[in-house]
Amino acid sequence: MSVVEVRVPDLGDSKGVKVVEVLVAKGAEIRLDDPLITLETEKASMDVPSPVAGVIESIDIKKGDDVVAGTLIATVTVADAAAAPGQGDRARRHHRAGAVRPRAAPDPIKSRAEPRCAACSAQSPQRSRSTAS
Repeated sequence: MSVVEVRVPDLGDSKGVKVVEVLVAKGAEIRLDDPLITLETEKASMDVPSPVAGVIESIDIKKGDDVVAGTLIATVTVADAAAAPGQGDRARRHHRAGAVRPRAAPDPIKSRAEPRCAACSAQSPQRSRSTAS
């Protein structure tokens, strides 16, 4: 067993990054890419995924904290097989690549209800207006 420190990845030029949600607890078993925390910048909210699989030993941040790249999120105990060179290399590449997933905003076009034909449950054709000349 080995212990891995999980840190906030590079956030680009974002300033004022706040932890809005901590999604894991001490003792929780996590998998690779499970979301650990949700961060919010002036432009977007994003989940920070785990670069390793294992068990959370400690959580080092809390809701409301301001963070920067490199801030310690948690320590994770990983099985020696999970901490093998290939896994560690993947985790480092994953972390360096800034693996922060932005949350998708709802698509305003898709969220509008489309009129449907009551008789056949098919989508009604769009009405077109024609101007008489």
